[in-house]
Amino acid sequence: MSPTLKHTLKIDAHQHFWQPLRGDYDWMPRENLVLNRAYGPSDLSPSLERHGIDGTVIVQAAATINETEYMLGLADATPSILGVVGWINFENPSDVTHLERFAAHPKFRGVRPMIQVYNHCMKPQIFDQRKGKDAFSQWASGISRLADKTNGVCKFSGLVTEAGDGWTIDDLRPFAGHVLNAFGPHRVMWGSDWPVCQLQAKYGDWH
Repeated sequence: MSPTLKHTLKIDAHQHFWQPLRGDYDWMPRENLVLNRAYGPSDLSPSLERHGIDGTVIVQAAATINETEYMLGLADATPSILGVVGWINFENPSDVTHLERFAAHPKFRGVRPMIQVYNHCMKPQIFDQRKGKDAFSQWASGISRLADKTNGVCKFSGLVTEAGDGWTIDDLRPFAGHVLNAFGPHRVMWGSDWPVCQLQAKYGDWH
């Protein structure tokens, strides 16, 4: 009897759903028609199906407790949402009660402090590199230190957004290669950063 082949889950480790009418996405530019609109599970599901994505991790996009509750509600109703990364105010000790409450939810995976480190490959300024500035060296040194001195995992996302209009695979290649070489494939998680990625690419282009 031949051995049973196990299916390895293919997971999008970073994406968002939001409803601007909720009123807590303070960062969202009102004039940006790509971002300033509602995005829900039905908008993403065709891309997940087309590219064989088994499930996603939905990540906070507003610095409010209410948005985390909103995401957990979506997760209850959406089988493809495998995990929720929410938000609490790390500077408010009383918010630990919210964290304890969230932790009881089976799809809650953690919280995100509002700093850019492992998320989005530490946001390299690829557009500046394309324009002739050295945006690689200092960024690459920081990535190497994170890889060597911590046991953290890097989220392989956001590169197309940082590359700017007219990016090519060759523009991304040195940055992508450095992340993969520094962390190794077992310490890298792919994320679409959808729908933000749509500023520069469709879901399938980045995938």
